[in-house]
Amino acid sequence: MVAQRPVNNEGLTAKQIICAEAIAEGHTLGEAARIAKVDPKTVHNWRNTAVFMTGLTRRIQERTDISGTQGVGLIPECLNVLKTIMNDNTALKADRIRAASTIMASANVYREQRETEAIIKKLEERIERLTSATTGVTGQAFLDLESATVEEATPPEAE
Repeated sequence: MVAQRPVNNEGLTAKQIICAEAIAEGHTLGEAARIAKVDPKTVHNWRNTAVFMTGLTRRIQERTDISGTQGVGLIPECLNVLKTIMNDNTALKADRIRAASTIMASANVYREQRETEAIIKKLEERIERLTSATTGVTGQAFLDLESATVEEATPPEAE
């Protein structure tokens, strides 16, 4: 059998590219081997190489990024569906409760993310101030400066 040469800048061969694409699309290893026209043992061996796994991981990440971006665009429509179910008096109570719970859980995740982003921003600002203010500052003066900014990074109390 003639060894294949890498055909891309990742160092993957044509069959490895086909196989990695198939796995990233959700095919099983056996299906990917069939699609790439290689023995399943070959795919198993490729999975033990850094070059193949790096290429496969990149392809899976690309698909995750794409599906995540597409999912964000569907949020308003999804919320409308959940809202319709939640407000439908003819729907099963369990379905209405599940829709309301889904909306509440999503709202809580969104709120927590915004709070976390605000805390991170305050910490970054604090680091910037400490970095610029500590030039030539040592000992107790640094500790005084450090403790004076701790309150700024403390998360707000839950209401």
